[in-house]
Amino acid sequence: MRGALLFVVFLLAVSSVVNAQDASQTDWCGGGGTSGPVVDWADRFDGSAGVSWMAVPGQLALSSSSLAYAPEHVFVDSLVGTIGMEAGDLDGDGDIDVVGTAQTTGIVVWWENDGSNPPAWTQHTIVKRTGVAGVDVEDIDGDGRLDILITLVAPLNRILWRRNEGGDPIVWTNQVIQNPWYDAWEISTGDVNGDGLMDVMCTCWNLGDVAWWENGGDDPITWTQHLVDGSFSGAHSVRGADLDDDGDLDLVSAAAVADEIAIYWSDGADSISWTKEIVETDFIGARSVWIDDIDGDGDLDFAGISWESDLAWWANDGGDPIVWTRQTISTTCGGGHACCVADVNGDGRPDVLGACYVDDKLAWWENGGGDPIVWAEHTLNGNYDGSITVRAADLDGDGDLDPLGAAFDAGEFNWWEAVEFQASGALESSILDTDGMPPLASIDWTASEPAGTTLRFQVRSSNDPGNPGVWSADITAPGNLAGTLNRYVQYKILLDTAVPASSPILNQVAFGPALMAVESDSVRDPGESLRASPNPFNPQATLSFSLAREGRARLTVFDAMGRRVRSLADHVFPAGVRSLHWNGLDDNGRVLPSGIYWVRLDTPDHQETRKLVLLR
Repeated sequence: MRGALLFVVFLLAVSSVVNAQDASQTDWCGGGGTSGPVVDWADRFDGSAGVSWMAVPGQLALSSSSLAYAPEHVFVDSLVGTIGMEAGDLDGDGDIDVVGTAQTTGIVVWWENDGSNPPAWTQHTIVKRTGVAGVDVEDIDGDGRLDILITLVAPLNRILWRRNEGGDPIVWTNQVIQNPWYDAWEISTGDVNGDGLMDVMCTCWNLGDVAWWENGGDDPITWTQHLVDGSFSGAHSVRGADLDDDGDLDLVSAAAVADEIAIYWSDGADSISWTKEIVETDFIGARSVWIDDIDGDGDLDFAGISWESDLAWWANDGGDPIVWTRQTISTTCGGGHACCVADVNGDGRPDVLGACYVDDKLAWWENGGGDPIVWAEHTLNGNYDGSITVRAADLDGDGDLDPLGAAFDAGEFNWWEAVEFQASGALESSILDTDGMPPLASIDWTASEPAGTTLRFQVRSSNDPGNPGVWSADITAPGNLAGTLNRYVQYKILLDTAVPASSPILNQVAFGPALMAVESDSVRDPGESLRASPNPFNPQATLSFSLAREGRARLTVFDAMGRRVRSLADHVFPAGVRSLHWNGLDDNGRVLPSGIYWVRLDTPDHQETRKLVLLR
C-alpha cells in the first residue's frame, strides 16, 4: 500500500480529542453530481470520466471494457450438484474468499484466497450434509467476522448458521435457525425490524412460504420465525431493501409455480404488518430477484429471471403507490435460475448477470444507459453444463469485478476475468467548506499502484466557492502542500495505466494540518519496536512491540486528523515482546469507518508511530 513517507502528525502530541471534522473521503458510491460546497465529502463527488466508483465500495479504480474472450478459472470441477455460491473476506486478511455448496455431493466448502494475482486457492470443508443448497455470507452476530448461512433441502430440510469463531484455521460452530424448512433455495439477510441486528429471510417452495427470522441478539442467538406469506406457490427467492424510502425494509420475492413477483411492504411497526403487491403475474417459472438502482435515478429497482427464458428489470417510476415498469433485458436465458446486479465494467451503471440452466449459459448484460436502457450480452461460457448460480466480486484485488458461477451438472465452480482497464480516468471531488476545521496544509492517501500504473492528485482552493482557483501541479507523494489551503477545497485524482490488466486503486484521501517531517524510525531504540499485522486490516489487527526492559508503555490509536479514538494499553509491561489486538472500535465501542489511523507507542525512553489502514 502506498504511503510514501511515514510522518508523525503534529496533533498526535495532543492527548485530548480535537473538535474538528475529518477532511477525508473513503467512499464515492453515492455518485457524481454534487458540486458543493459541502461540509462533508461523505460518499458523493462532482464528476468523473473513466473512473470506477461503484463496483467495489470504498475504492476508486479505472473503468474497464469487456473482453471478447473472458479467461476462465476453476475452483473445482468434481463436486456433483454444485448450487450455491457467495464471496466475502472470511478470514479477515483483506482479500475475497469464496463459499460454495454442492447438493448431490453433500458438502459446503470455502476457498481461501492467498492474495496473489491471480490468486491461489486452498479448499476447506465447512459442512458435510446431504442436500445443502443455498448459501449467504454475513456477519450475523456483529463480531466483525463473516458467518455462513446455509439452506438444506430433503432429506434434512433446515436452515443452518455456521458461526465464524476466528482462528487459523477458522473454527466454525453450528446453530440451527429453523428445522424443518422445506425446499429452500436462496437465503438472504437484512435488518428487517430496524433494531440494528442482522435478521434472516428465506422461502419455502414446498409450502409457498415467505418468512423472516428475528435475531434476538443473545448468545447463543434466539431466532423467532415470522411468516410474511403462506400462499406464494413455489416461493423461491426473497430479498430486502427500503424500496419506498420510508425507513423500513420491504421484501421482493419470486414464486416459480405462481409465475409471480411480489413486493411485501412493511408498515415499520414493532410487530410488522405486511401489505402484498403483485407486481408481475406472467413471469413463467420466476426464480430469482435482485434489488439495485439499475437506472441510476436515485431510487431502487429490481431485476428478475425466469425459467421460461426471460431476464428483465422493473423500473421504479415513483408515485404513491409506486409505479413499476417492466423492461426486458433478454429472452434467451432458457432455464433462468439465478441473477444478480453488479457494475462489472466500472462505468457507474449497474449491469445484470444471469445463470441459464437449460441453455447451459453464464453471461452478463452490459447496461449501456439510455431510456429505455440498451443492453449488450457478453457470454462468459455458452457450454456451462447446468449453469445455476452467478455472483460477482473482486477476487484478484485488481479493482474490477469478476463474475463467479456454478454449473450443477458439470460439478464446477468457476470465475472469470471479464474486462480490461481503460488507459486513463479522472475524478473531481465536491468543493468542501472547511470553515471550523483546523488549517489544512497536508495530504495523505492510501492506494496501490501496480507496475505500469500511476496515481496523482491535484488540489485547488479559494475563499470564493464560485471561483475555486486553479489546479496545482501534480502531487505524486503524500506530505505537506505548498501552503495552507483556503476555506473552500477541491481535489482531483488522475489514474493511468499502461497495462490493461492493472489499475491503480485509491482507498482513502485525507487532508490535515501541516506534518512534522520526522520519521518515527529516527527515534527507534534497537530494543523497542512496533509492528502491525495485517496492514491493511479487517476486522482485526495485531499490534506487537518489544521492550528492552520493564516499564510503562502506552499504546494509543489516532485517526487521520490526530484525534485519539482508542487507548489500547497504559500500564507496566515486563521486558520482551507483547501483542495486543485492535478490532476497529473506538473507546465507546463504536465501529470506526474505513480509513487511515495512527498507532503510537510511548515508553519513558521511546516513542514510535505506525500507520494503520482499516478497510471495511
